[in-house]
Amino acid sequence: SEMCIRDRNEEGQVACVACELGSYCAEGAAAALPCNEGSYSSSTSLTSAAECTRTDQGHYASTGSTQQTPCAAGTAQASSGMGSCSKCAAGTFQDEEGKLTCKPCTAGSYCAEGAAAALPCPGGTHKDASLAVMTSVSQCVDCGPGTSCSVGSAAATPCAPGTITAITGQSECFPCNGGEYVATSGATACAECSAGSYCEAGSPSERQCPAGTASGTPGLGDATRPAQRER
Repeated sequence: SEMCIRDRNEEGQVACVACELGSYCAEGAAAALPCNEGSYSSSTSLTSAAECTRTDQGHYASTGSTQQTPCAAGTAQASSGMGSCSKCAAGTFQDEEGKLTCKPCTAGSYCAEGAAAALPCPGGTHKDASLAVMTSVSQCVDCGPGTSCSVGSAAATPCAPGTITAITGQSECFPCNGGEYVATSGATACAECSAGSYCEAGSPSERQCPAGTASGTPGLGDATRPAQRER
């Protein structure tokens, strides 16, 4: 379709030009009218707003658009014919474009409003079990003594036998020194190996001195020599 405008180069002369992209022009129009938000057009032959194309789900178009645009990461749109996309709600995220809905935040991570990714709790911390969703790193909880938390932990993990953590906020547990052991999980301290036994580093139990040998000294690190303690 064409719209009519006055050609200023020839007084009194009326000329018609093609309708603009992203617009429609009724018969005899004096100006192109833009497609409404939520619709678009890449044609110059539209005569009414109804001929503009509605956006698909997962897309949007502002007023006068010549094409639809996929929703950006961190947003989504479940309806067609929309002029904008909605930010992902706190506790959800969307790491892809053109999506209809947002994803639940993964366990051990936090998601602020409009998040394009689930961000993991740092090492030494874990998800706060009292919260349905987490929206900030400040809500991640320190691991307690006797436990460790790798990056993105949903819960603290008790130290395995032979290892300990004595303080909070540790990303890994540490093996007992030679001459010490711990038999339980979730321990905060190692015990000295008793006389007549030896304990290699990281031992979960005492080992008796080999047959034909004996020791009246506690804290042996192996069967042949006293433990070498860290200073």
